Amino acid sequence: MRGPRCPRCGQGKLYLGVLTVAPRCTSCGLDFTRLDTGDSATGLVVLLLGAVTVGLAILLEALISPPFWVHIVLWIPLVIGGTILLLRVVKAWLIAQHFRRIAP
Repeated sequence: MRGPRCPRCGQGKLYLGVLTVAPRCTSCGLDFTRLDTGDSATGLVVLLLGAVTVGLAILLEALISPPFWVHIVLWIPLVIGGTILLLRVVKAWLIAQHFRRIAP
């Protein structure tokens, strides 16, 4: 998988690290700081992942009522991994949508 790329040229990497957006595209020079999405990606991920996790935890509890440690083993890795994965995807999508709206 190539990972998120520049919304203008599709060549330069969007991220420097796991969740750090690069200041500009290494290929076409697009300034990514203009496309800052703020905390909107974080809020969206918290709402989506929180609803899914709580729903699944309640369903599991209602169906088989497992010991507490099962919930910890299941939901903590799901929330941490899901947050990182979803933040990368949602932040890249929001940046692309922002670019489409303000592109010269």
